[in-house]
Amino acid sequence: MKKIICFIVLLFLSFKVSAKPIVHVVQVVPVEFGSYTVQDQNKQISHAVDLAQTEFLKNNQCDFEIKKTFKIGDSSELYKTIQDAVVDSNTKRLVGFSRSTFSRIAAKAAKNSSVVGISIGASANDLRKINPNFYSIASDQKIQWGDIEGLLKEKSCTAENTVGVFQETDSYSYNFKKFYKSSGYKQSLSVLNSNHSKQNQLIKSNKCFLLGLNIAASGDVVKRILSHVKNATLISSADWSYYSKEINKIIKDKPKAVSLYVPKSCYNNGSKNMNKLMNHYKSWPDCVVPMTYDAILVSLHSICYNKKFDDYSLDELKKIGLVKKYYGVSSTGNFISKYRFDVY
Repeated sequence: MKKIICFIVLLFLSFKVSAKPIVHVVQVVPVEFGSYTVQDQNKQISHAVDLAQTEFLKNNQCDFEIKKTFKIGDSSELYKTIQDAVVDSNTKRLVGFSRSTFSRIAAKAAKNSSVVGISIGASANDLRKINPNFYSIASDQKIQWGDIEGLLKEKSCTAENTVGVFQETDSYSYNFKKFYKSSGYKQSLSVLNSNHSKQNQLIKSNKCFLLGLNIAASGDVVKRILSHVKNATLISSADWSYYSKEINKIIKDKPKAVSLYVPKSCYNNGSKNMNKLMNHYKSWPDCVVPMTYDAILVSLHSICYNKKFDDYSLDELKKIGLVKKYYGVSSTGNFISKYRFDVY
C-alpha cells in the first residue's frame, strides 16, 4: 500500500514539474467604453494572439500554454482576475490591459509575484515604479508627443488657433496637457468643467482642436466642436479616433465640416512582417493588433529561451519576427520605438 501511495505522489510531483508555462492574456474592459472597444477590439486582440502563437511555433520548439480572459468588468474585477492568474505557479507572463489605467491596476495586483507583465498599449505610466516586473510594448508619451507636435505644425495648428481638450483626472490626458503647455500652446479646456458657455466661446474662435483624451471622453466633445465650428481640424493624441466607429459616425454626419488627423503609428509600414499580419484581416484593424502580436511573440520567446526583456539586443529583437522596430527597453519599462512605424 505504501508503495502505491509513493508512486502516486511521485507521479503527481512529476506532473507539477512538467507543467507548461502559461502566458495569460487578460482584457477586462468597463462597459462604458462602448461596443467598439468591448466587442470589436477584443475580437481583434484575440485573433492577433492566435496569429502570433502560430507564427512562433513555425520556427521554435517550445511547450507553453496561452490562456485568454476577455470580460466586461470594473477595476475590482480586473484586480481579482490578475491575482487569480498569478496564484498559479505556472503563470509566467501576463499580456493585455491595453490602457494606462488598466495597466496600473494589473501591475498592483501582480506586485507580490514573480510574474512578468506586458501591456499592449499603456504609455502614460512608469509601470516599474509600481511593479519592477511590468513593461509596455507601447512607446512612452514623450516620444508620442513629438509625433503629435509634428502633426500640429504640419496642419498649421498654432498657439493662436488651437485649443487642447483634456481630462485632468486621467493620467494619459493629464500628461499630454503638460507636453502641450510646455510646447507653447496656451488655450485649453477641460471636459470636467461644466461652464459650457465660456468653453463654447473658446471653441467658436478657433479652428484646430487637439483631443488629448481617451475614446470614452471624446464623443460629446467632438459633437460640441462640430456644432460651433464650420471647418474644424481635429487632431487626436492617439490613433483610436481613426478606427472608432462612434467617433467616425459623428464626423460622417458633417463630412464637409471636419478633417480628422491622427498619429501614424498604426499605418501600414510596408514591411514583410506587417503585410503578413494584415493579410489575416479583411479590413485595417485596430492599432492594438500589431502591439498585441509583438507582445505575444516577445513573451513566448523570453519564456522559451529564458531571457529577460531588458537583455534583448536590437539584432535579437529583429530575429523574433516583430512587426515594429524596437531599440530596447527604457527605464520606465516601455519598449523603445518611434511613434510612427519604423521597420527593420
